[in-house]
Amino acid sequence: MPTTLRRERAALRRRALRRSPSGHRRLARVTYDGHTRTFTISQRVYENLIEDLEALSSPKYLASIRRARREAARGETYTLTEVKRRFGVR
Repeated sequence: MPTTLRRERAALRRRALRRSPSGHRRLARVTYDGHTRTFTISQRVYENLIEDLEALSSPKYLASIRRARREAARGETYTLTEVKRRFGVR
């Protein structure tokens, strides 16, 4: 479990530090005497972070991700064309 948590935290950090389309970081760190005192993030990054944390704290959600990964590993997937055909989308 700790390995999974480390990976998920790393994914959250990468997501938070991703550059915006304008090229500006959506994270600003405030330091004092060489130590981080606080940081600011955009509303969008905050909302995504909260959504990710809520999802990752749900055992049911995590179980569905594990199940989906097992299915994909077994090749139990559909192409976009197959999905469109099945649901009558053109």
